[in-house]
Amino acid sequence: MEDLSKKYDERTLRLIIETLLESGLEHDDEFDDSMCDVIDDSLKYIGINPKFWEDYTFYVQLVKINPNYETESIKVPELNKYAVDTDVRVYESAVETWQREVFSYFDTKDMIEQQVENDNDTAYWEGNMLHREVYDSSHEDQNISSIKRVKNFNK
Repeated sequence: MEDLSKKYDERTLRLIIETLLESGLEHDDEFDDSMCDVIDDSLKYIGINPKFWEDYTFYVQLVKINPNYETESIKVPELNKYAVDTDVRVYESAVETWQREVFSYFDTKDMIEQQVENDNDTAYWEGNMLHREVYDSSHEDQNISSIKRVKNFNK
C-alpha cells in the first residue's frame, strides 16, 4: 500500500478536494462504502484510481480536514496504523474427541463404558482434546470494543 500523504503536491490536493466536493461529497459526511463509487467516478476524470480500501479514507479525510481549502494551506491526512479489537458472539456446533485415563477392573468395553457414563466425579474435559471439528457456526452481535493507534507512518 502506498502512502498517499506524500504522493500529491498542494495544487493537486486542491483539485482533488474541489472535484470531490463537486461530486457531492461533503466535509461532514460519515464514511460508508457508497462513497467509494462517488470517489471512483469523480477522480477518474483527473487520472486518479484508488487501489486499496484505505485509499478512500485518504480522500474522505482530505475533504473533512480542509473546509477552507480555497483560502488556507492544505492539511494532508496522515497514515496511521490501528489495532482494532472486535467482540463477536459466536455460536458453534462442533464434534470434539477427548481422551482421559480411566482406571478399572473391568475387562470389556461395554463394562468400561458403563463405568465412565455413570461416574459423576470426573468429566471428559478433565482430559485432553484430541480433535475438534466445527460443522456449523453463526456470528452475531459484532461490536468494536477498542481502537488504539499503533503507529504513525508520517513521523
